[in-house]
Amino acid sequence: MNFTVANHGSTIPSEFIHYPNVEFEDIPDMVTSGYSYCACKLKDNYRNDNNFQGMVDVLILDVDEICSIEAAEILFKKYKFYIITSKSHQIDKGGITCDRFRIFLKLDKTINNREQMERTYSEFLSLYYFVDASCRNVSRFYYSSPEDAIVIYNQGKDYPTSTLRNIKSSLKPTLIENQTPSTSKDIYRFNELLDLWITDFGETLPMTIENKEAQLKGVSALLDNEFYQGNKSNSLFKASSMMRKDGFDDDFITEHLLSEWELRKGDKDKWKDALSSIKGAFKYS
Repeated sequence: MNFTVANHGSTIPSEFIHYPNVEFEDIPDMVTSGYSYCACKLKDNYRNDNNFQGMVDVLILDVDEICSIEAAEILFKKYKFYIITSKSHQIDKGGITCDRFRIFLKLDKTINNREQMERTYSEFLSLYYFVDASCRNVSRFYYSSPEDAIVIYNQGKDYPTSTLRNIKSSLKPTLIENQTPSTSKDIYRFNELLDLWITDFGETLPMTIENKEAQLKGVSALLDNEFYQGNKSNSLFKASSMMRKDGFDDDFITEHLLSEWELRKGDKDKWKDALSSIKGAFKYS
C-alpha cells in the first residue's frame, strides 16, 4: 500500500516522502507521528495539485462538524476504515465543541488518474455534506493527529473505486430468483453505488419516469432506514439530493421533506437545521 508523509514537522510542510510498501494497519502510527501527510505520490516530493502522481490507496475524509463518530461508524460500517480524531476533537472552535476526526477508507484499487480522484471526492461531497469540501484538492495534506488520538478500526470490505458511471453502464439488472412477491415489490430504493432506483427484486426505475410515485416511496424507504438520532440531517440531505437528481422542483422537495421530518417527530427546535440539510443538497446536485 502507498502513503505519503512529510519529512519534518513544519506548519507549512513542503517536502513529502512517498512510502510504497506500508500496510493499512500502519495508518494510525503514520498519522500520529507528528508529521503532516497526504494520500498521493507527489512529483519531486513537492505538494500541489499539478504534482499529483496518483498511487492513492486510501481515501481520506475530514469531518469537522455535524457528524459524530458514532454516526460515521454506522454510515461506513460496510467498509474497511480507520477513524482517528484530530487535534481539535472536542475542543471549542468558533463556539462549537464537537467530534472532529478523519476517516481513512481502504480502496479496492489504486487510483492513479487525477480526474478519477477528483470525481471520487466529488461523489462523496454530494452524498455526505459533512465532509470538508477542501478534500476535493487531490494533493491536500493533513496535520498530524495527537499521539493520544482516539483510533477506531472497522474490518469491512475495501471501498470500490469504480466510478458510478462505469458501474451503471456495465451492470444489467436481474430479477432475484425464487422470490415470493411482497408488499415491498413496488418500492424503489436509491442505490448509491449503482446510481439507480431499484427494488429488492432487481427491477430498475428509469430516471425520466413521469409518474413520480415510486420514487417518493423510495424516499420514504430511505428515511425509514436512516432517519435516526445522530443521522437525521444526513438522511434529509441524501433524500433531498436524490429527489433533485430525479427532477423534482426545489419547493416541492423542501415541502415534502419537511413534512416527512414532522411525521417522523423531528425535534421542533431543530427545524432550521432540517431546512439547512435539505437546501444544502441543492448546491451539489
